[in-house]
Amino acid sequence: MKSISAVVAESGQIRDLTIMPGTTAEEIIREVGLPSNYLITRGRGQSPFGQDENVYEKINNGEKIFLSTPVEVGA
Repeated sequence: MKSISAVVAESGQIRDLTIMPGTTAEEIIREVGLPSNYLITRGRGQSPFGQDENVYEKINNGEKIFLSTPVEVGA
């Protein structure tokens, strides 16, 4: 198990979570109670995790992750 903090970018709300091996981005978004269109990143300028990507294997215990809505670039 890993303890992480999930920061919702728009509100600044922080949720402390405990995740199990195999936990996906979609499961974290659902646990936080956000719509499925939210994305998870490790921080500014980082690529988002895929919805079915195993986040547990990619982050460290005690790490913060960031949840935000998709951003459209260009016109």
